[in-house]
Amino acid sequence: MTTTATGIYDLPADELLPAVAHDLRSPLASVLGFLELALDNPAYPLLPQQRRYIELAQTEARRALRISDDLLTASALSHGVSLELDEVDLAALIAERVVAAQHRAAARSISLSADEETLSIALADRHRLGQLLDNLINNAVAYTPAGGDVVVSSGRGHGGGWIAVAVADNGSGIAPEFRDRLFQPFTRAVVSGGARSGGAGLGLSIVRSIAEAHGATADVESAVGLGTVFLVEGLALAEAAVGRTALVVEDSATARAIAGRVLQDAGYAVLAAATPAAALQLVGAFAGRVDLVVSDLILPGMDGLQLLRLIRETRPGIHCVLCSATLPDQELLAGLGVTSLGKPFTSDQLLAAAGAAA
Repeated sequence: MTTTATGIYDLPADELLPAVAHDLRSPLASVLGFLELALDNPAYPLLPQQRRYIELAQTEARRALRISDDLLTASALSHGVSLELDEVDLAALIAERVVAAQHRAAARSISLSADEETLSIALADRHRLGQLLDNLINNAVAYTPAGGDVVVSSGRGHGGGWIAVAVADNGSGIAPEFRDRLFQPFTRAVVSGGARSGGAGLGLSIVRSIAEAHGATADVESAVGLGTVFLVEGLALAEAAVGRTALVVEDSATARAIAGRVLQDAGYAVLAAATPAAALQLVGAFAGRVDLVVSDLILPGMDGLQLLRLIRETRPGIHCVLCSATLPDQELLAGLGVTSLGKPFTSDQLLAAAGAAA
């Protein structure tokens, strides 16, 4: 039988990454399988040098597989992050991911440990949060010199209403001019001496995408010669709905953090979301325990008014505040039971709007 090509088409850009990643995985799986057979076959014992070479090949094949995983994850996140929220024991998850990375750290003579400040149960997607931790830990191990230390810690944020995770190393640090670019896709840092870490440069962009899908922020603090701390702040506590609980929906990490801090200082437990999809998941996950929603008007995928309308349809009693420099018709807002708040606003104006909504 003869097969004839009837046409040619270019692969769309958004299909390129997953296609390449998928095509890499099959040969990599075969390579890893044969290497494992070679290492574990008692009928053909290996000389120490042979075993060392095969173990090195195995390490590199696994690294290539992680790059393939990053390509697939980055492609999926570019279309939005879908979360399966559940109660996650953060200390246990950190301990698990630290153990998983111990072999890579030990191979580079790096001390890797966990240091949880308090027991924290997060409302999060366990799989995605595990990916976030893996990428931060792998990044720290890659850029810390032999004999260095990497510590993963977690604790309650300001007022105890949310959780922060930090991955700190005592490596060579990052120059200020490179820090703003670190979370961009396909960006890799250059360490002292001009050496570059392997990988596709997607790990930190994936970290930020996952953090923002959870309503959290991802940032870095570093000084040349003094090490680096990657910090994820704003993960929701599962018990956050004790007393009054507010949900802040804002795609600007800075504006989200400011509004959240004002509400926390006023006695609210605060949840945060960067997208309408994440906001709806949080409202559903907290099963009616959210008392107040403060939303920006301009949001990715759906405007704030549409979001608040959907929330009010499922939770008619929830109090809503819509923030924007140009607000919709006031009668329309009043009919929906939504309080308007012009931007920029002061702390007092935000609290007044929240009070008016209540």
